[in-house]
Amino acid sequence: MMEIRSARLEDLPKLLEFEQEIATYERNFDESLKKGKIHYYDLKEFIKSSDVEVLVAEIEKEVVGSGYAKIILSQPYEKIKEFGYLGFMYVSPNWRRKGINKEIVNQLIEWLRRRGVLEVRLNVYKENKVAKEAYTKTGFKTSSLEMRMSLD
Repeated sequence: MMEIRSARLEDLPKLLEFEQEIATYERNFDESLKKGKIHYYDLKEFIKSSDVEVLVAEIEKEVVGSGYAKIILSQPYEKIKEFGYLGFMYVSPNWRRKGINKEIVNQLIEWLRRRGVLEVRLNVYKENKVAKEAYTKTGFKTSSLEMRMSLD
C-alpha cells in the first residue's frame, strides 16, 4: 500500500540520492549542467520550512518518490501576489507508470489550495516528452520557452 506523506529529516539520505538521479537524467537535456555531484535544492531547509511542502511516496517502508511545492512571491507586474512552484519530482525506476507522481502532484496542489495559492507553475525540459505528457494530463499548459545561446 502506498502512503504519501510529508518528508522527515530521516528521509534526507534517500532524497539526496533522488536529487543526484534527477541531475544525471537532466544532463541528457541540459549541456550546461556540470559533471559530478550537484545540488538543486536545500532539502533540509525545505523540510523545515512552513512555505515549502516536501512529500514522499512510501511503499513497504521504502521511499520511492518525491516532490515539493514552494510558495513564491510573484513579480510586481503580475496579477497574482504569489504562486506555487513544483519541483523535485522523482519516482524510482521500478515504481514508475503506477500513478505515484500524479498522486504527489495532486497532494501538493491540495496543499497549495489550502494555503490560498491560486496558480501553480513548474519547469520541464522541452525535450523531456515523458514529463511534458504527464504534466499536460494533470492540467498544466506551456506558458513560455526559455532560450539560450552560448558565447564561447
